[in-house]
Amino acid sequence: MFLPRFSLRTSLLILTVAALFFLVLAKGMGGWAWAFGMAIGVASVFAALAMHACFYMAFTALGRFMGAEEVVARTSQGGTVRASADAAPRLEVPATEDGA
Repeated sequence: MFLPRFSLRTSLLILTVAALFFLVLAKGMGGWAWAFGMAIGVASVFAALAMHACFYMAFTALGRFMGAEEVVARTSQGGTVRASADAAPRLEVPATEDGA
């Protein structure tokens, strides 16, 4: 469901905010500089949010396409820990000279 708690109060609030925005937009088109600046500011905020969403979708798709990256880390005892996003980390301990 897109808006799970959509109510009459929410729809009236959205309608009121939209009416105020379009009132300011109409004043801006009428030649009032402050109203034109506010309309451009609000439009810029929505454009920036849309751009962030587009980049998020693009990089998520790219990450799924390229797959998980394996990360190798060295421990203080000389072992290595291999981890990837798909599996749990596994510890590889090098063999010692005494065979233990």
